[in-house]
Amino acid sequence: MRAISAAERAMVEWRARTHAERADILMRWHDLVQDNTEDLACILTAEQGKPLAEARGEVAYGASFIRWFAEEAPRIDGAMIPSPPPGKKILAMKEPVGVSMMNSLPRYPGEWMR
Repeated sequence: MRAISAAERAMVEWRARTHAERADILMRWHDLVQDNTEDLACILTAEQGKPLAEARGEVAYGASFIRWFAEEAPRIDGAMIPSPPPGKKILAMKEPVGVSMMNSLPRYPGEWMR
């Protein structure tokens, strides 16, 4: 529950950021993962005993999701939807609305990055 409370507090600042700022933050996270691939792979290997090469692949796989979301962030847009009453339109905007939680066991530890 502490994690959810912390996420709710952070959400206020995250919501206030522009799409470009969010993209930059996500890309910095991606770059940090890439820059620390060897350390992260060693941790995975130590925790699970899997081959180091496989652990490196998992880190790269997880980082690819971070990069994808970073690249999508600037493209978040809304839509104008025709309304049933003539002469009116509905505006749909995409924006952060709140914190959600999911608890799932990943098949591969690198999947925590998704």
